[in-house]
Amino acid sequence: MSYLIGIAAPRSGTSFLVEEWRRHPEIAVAREKETQFWADRENVRGVTGHRDEWEVAVAAGDDDRLEALAEVGRIETPADWRAYIDAAGEGRWRAEFTPNTMAVSEGGLRDLVDTLGGDVTFVAMLREPSARALSQIRHFADVPDWRRLDADPFVARFSDYEGMYAKLDRLGVPVVTVIMEALMGDDAAARAFWRSIGVADQPMRWADAVNCSDGAPAPRLVRRAAWARFARARAYMAERFPVCRAAWRKPGRPAMRRAA
Repeated sequence: MSYLIGIAAPRSGTSFLVEEWRRHPEIAVAREKETQFWADRENVRGVTGHRDEWEVAVAAGDDDRLEALAEVGRIETPADWRAYIDAAGEGRWRAEFTPNTMAVSEGGLRDLVDTLGGDVTFVAMLREPSARALSQIRHFADVPDWRRLDADPFVARFSDYEGMYAKLDRLGVPVVTVIMEALMGDDAAARAFWRSIGVADQPMRWADAVNCSDGAPAPRLVRRAAWARFARARAYMAERFPVCRAAWRKPGRPAMRRAA
């Protein structure tokens, strides 16, 4: 049995990619895209790092969502986590995609691989780091004290692409990298991705990628974000994946405003 495990920076188009996985007959995806199991074992999300999904579902009266969250809540051990993924169905791959897994320690990632018996391929989905960080800040604008997020380690830690690859390289497991800017709207890039995991080609539905662009204005930031860190991440990715160099030249450094 083979497993696809997503490891990504949040706000990098992962929801779109997972929906494409769900449409593919050779990939069985866990009912809940993000189990958060390995991330929560090390508390990588922090207090302001996520919405309370349960409260959101209750407010919306979404019984199906509440049932799915309750099912994930019963995962207490690595064996439980594997059983949850195995229950996804039949296919060439069983899959789960929790972006926060990117921040899990090397030891935690090794435990993850061992739990799945070693037959694991990681899919790393990344995005130009400064645009991704601003998207993450906007995404959590309704969290108390959200104005601290531009300086919060939860945001900054997902700019350490170099550190993520160092961990994965030491694990010695296959890694397929997907760059959001290089994938979206590019049929050739989509075909290359399907080939990289050994499944049949299937057109991606680009019209569904509505959450991958951020048209809303940037929030009013209290502090200057760690742009030097983002620049280092951008330079590292441009060197490791030259195909992104042109695409990543466009976002640049957005205008920053200080609180009055």
